Amino acid sequence: MTFLLLFLSGITMQGGTYIPPNSEYISYSGRFDTHDSTQYVCSFSTSTIQIRTNSTYIDASIYDYAVDSNQPNYIEIIVDNAIYATIKLTKGLQIYRIFESDSCAYRTISIVKRTEGQIGNIGFKGFVINQHAGIQKIEKSDLRMLFIGNSITCGYGNEALHAESPFESATENAYMSYAACGIRHVCIFCC
Repeated sequence: MTFLLLFLSGITMQGGTYIPPNSEYISYSGRFDTHDSTQYVCSFSTSTIQIRTNSTYIDASIYDYAVDSNQPNYIEIIVDNAIYATIKLTKGLQIYRIFESDSCAYRTISIVKRTEGQIGNIGFKGFVINQHAGIQKIEKSDLRMLFIGNSITCGYGNEALHAESPFESATENAYMSYAACGIRHVCIFCC
């Protein structure tokens, strides 16, 4: 595994090290607009950003381009393939503490966009981690799978109380859609 001490390559900030979105140590899955090296933008559900680090905390700089501030984007935080937290984004640029632990063990942390493109884009501007923490490259699988469907494929309303519930971005969870669950199941047994 490739190992890197951040104080040798990252930009040290007060209390932490900034990892820009174009770092080779950040892995992306899904469609991202990468034309601006200071902000990678995604629209589609299950777009995923990953980092592997032994930092005791991780902050993420995220811009929520929600179309309607009453229907913000939501992200799922996954730590070593287990759901860690759900975060309701606030329209505009915010710094979110997405992970915190007393342990310095290496772990893979993922940010997954729960909401569909109709809710709005999300701009990722980078991570901040402990100043002397390490990061490792994430090995990507050669396996590729594409699901083509409708809003059910994206998890539309899959966390609603009942079928008559009105649409809310809070009840849409693409991470738990049949498509996302299916690919995770395939990857467990094939990768």
